[in-house]
Amino acid sequence: MNSSYSRFEFNSIDEVFVALLSQIDFDSFVEEEGITKAYIKTELLDEKALNDISELCDNFAVRWYREEEPQVNWNSVWEENFVPVEVEQEVRVRADFHPASDKCKHEIIINPKMSFGTGHHETTYMMLKMMSSMDFKEQEVFDFGSGTGILAIYAKMLGAKRVLGIDNEEWAFENSLENQGLNGISDIDFRLGSIDLAAGLKFDILLANITKNVLLNYKSEILECLRPQGTLLLSGILQTQKEEVIEQYEIEGLKLEEMTNRNAWVCLKFNF
Repeated sequence: MNSSYSRFEFNSIDEVFVALLSQIDFDSFVEEEGITKAYIKTELLDEKALNDISELCDNFAVRWYREEEPQVNWNSVWEENFVPVEVEQEVRVRADFHPASDKCKHEIIINPKMSFGTGHHETTYMMLKMMSSMDFKEQEVFDFGSGTGILAIYAKMLGAKRVLGIDNEEWAFENSLENQGLNGISDIDFRLGSIDLAAGLKFDILLANITKNVLLNYKSEILECLRPQGTLLLSGILQTQKEEVIEQYEIEGLKLEEMTNRNAWVCLKFNF
C-alpha cells in the first residue's frame, strides 16, 4: 500500500449517501459518531471525481473536509474498526487477531486492506447469505472482482471443485493470496487483470459483487463464462438501480430466481 491517500470526512452516515459515495473511487469507509470517513487514492481525485463528490454533498446538504494522508496504516484502521461479522448461523468472518469461534458452520479469516469484502458491507453480507443456501459441491466457480477473496474462499469451503478469482487491483490480488493462506487453502486460482483472463472458460456458478456499471458494461463477457443452466449471483447494486440490471440480464434469457435487500442495496440470483 504505497499509494498516497486523501481522507474525506462527511458529517453524515445516511445509508443512501454512503452508498452513492461508494459508487465513486473510494477504497474504504469508517463510520463513527455521526461522521463517515472515506479514503481514496489521491491520484484518482481528478476534476470529475471532485465534482461528483461536491454535487453529491450539495444534494444531501452534507459538509465535508479533506486531508492528505501520504501513508495509511490500514492494519491500524481495521484493528480499530473491524469486529467479527456473523451471517446468521452459517458463516462468521473475522480477522486473525480475533479469537476463533464455533458459533457458525464456517469461519473465514480476512485481514482486509480496504473496506469491502469483510462481510460488513451489505453487498458482501447478502452474497454470503445467498451462497449459504446453495449447493457448491463439485461446482466450478468464478468470482469476478474478487477483492479480498472472501467469496472465492467461502465457495471453496462449501465444496467447490475449482474456483477462479479475478481482480484488476494489485492490492486486491495480493490480499486475496494472503487471505487464502490464512484459511488453509492453497488451490484457488487468483489472477490479477481483467475478465479477459477468463476467456474460453466456463463455470457453473458466477459471483460478481462489483458495481452496476461494471455489471452492465461487461454483461456479454460475464454471460460467456456461464454454462447453460448455470447460476449468476450479482450485487453491488443499489435499490434504485435494480430494475435496469434485472431488465438487461433478463433480455439475455436469464430468469430472476431470488432477490434480497439490505438497507440501500440488493443482491440478485439469476438462472437460465
